[in-house]
Amino acid sequence: MRIRDKQPIILEDVCIDCGACIASCPRKAVVPDVDSFKVASLFKYRVAVPSPVLYAQFGLDISVREIHLALNVLGFDYIYDVFAACLIEAMAIEKHLSNSGGANRKPLISAMCPAVVRLIQVKYPSLVGSVLPFEPPRELSAREAKIKIAHKHGVEIADVGAFYISPCPAKSVSILQPAEKEHSFLDGAYAISDIYIPLHKAIKNLKPEAIAAFPQEACVFGSGWERTGFMSRSLNVRNWIAVSGLPHVVSILDHLEEGKLEGVAFVEANACMEGCVGGALCVENLYVARSKTLMMERDHDPITKPDDNWVAQLYNNGYFFMEKELKPRRRKGPASSIPERILRMKRRDELSRKLPGLDCCACGSPSCLSFAEDVIGQHTDLKSCPFLSETNIKIDGDHRTPES
Repeated sequence: MRIRDKQPIILEDVCIDCGACIASCPRKAVVPDVDSFKVASLFKYRVAVPSPVLYAQFGLDISVREIHLALNVLGFDYIYDVFAACLIEAMAIEKHLSNSGGANRKPLISAMCPAVVRLIQVKYPSLVGSVLPFEPPRELSAREAKIKIAHKHGVEIADVGAFYISPCPAKSVSILQPAEKEHSFLDGAYAISDIYIPLHKAIKNLKPEAIAAFPQEACVFGSGWERTGFMSRSLNVRNWIAVSGLPHVVSILDHLEEGKLEGVAFVEANACMEGCVGGALCVENLYVARSKTLMMERDHDPITKPDDNWVAQLYNNGYFFMEKELKPRRRKGPASSIPERILRMKRRDELSRKLPGLDCCACGSPSCLSFAEDVIGQHTDLKSCPFLSETNIKIDGDHRTPES
């Protein structure tokens, strides 16, 4: 985020939609781009695809059955959980890893966190080919739900709307602007923080007889991959790394780009600390939410593992794969090959050493280093710094730089 002409702006070509600005703003001035509840009314049938994190926002005295029934009260005709897709996708990932063998193979990077995928597209273009080319479980769940419900009611797939109940803005943006296809299988997203209060009120108003009549088979709990490491542990892979929090993710991606992680087969990376339970759109403390999911797993029967041959057939038919090849995101300024990026970093560092070093933010950037990066990336020019005048600025290539 920057201040330009006294107004806050977001540098769209480098923003990865991680939600850190939402979580850190003390005045709650930054809000996520999510849908209103009116959007769902445009469809004949409405499907809620809740993140497993939703269940951990409530007390353990509130059951999955009550949450599903309350979602019905709020206007959703069906609730389609993502844990079934997580289960079959884990089996497909194992098959894909075995098919991608080779002594010189780079580690595959999970594509479940859209903020990490966008980070790679923006900052690590050389690693784009290492991203697992699978649709995330939320997309698979939406696609499957729409096909089944359309067939059941004899309507067009376009008549069925699927809406994700999201713990973070990155997943909401990935629906509006998917990185790997023209359109998401989801039709919108609701923030957990927005739906929490009306959902809680609906739960409190449920009648005991309505709860008892709700089918139990529709309320099997599976935690999915909302906690860092859970996805990797579900794979039959020995050498994996699970990392969360953007500074730690950046550190691991730096090592990957430099070829320092030999022998690692799989990297699970989440932008939010501890995974989706730490999302900026959650209402519960991430450590409390993580503890709740562990206790809920203990209290629910394990889910039966699908048939290996069936999952292998789905894999061979391309069921799990992205529609399009993932590519680096275009940025302002010079291209982003590794040599060019190194040159940009060198010029940035040289320029920052010639700046006052006050980090006063008067230029609209948060620090002198970020200001130097903005100049090199052509987001601003040196005249924005009030400590630099025309008399001590000279032309250096395509940019104006101060005299030593």
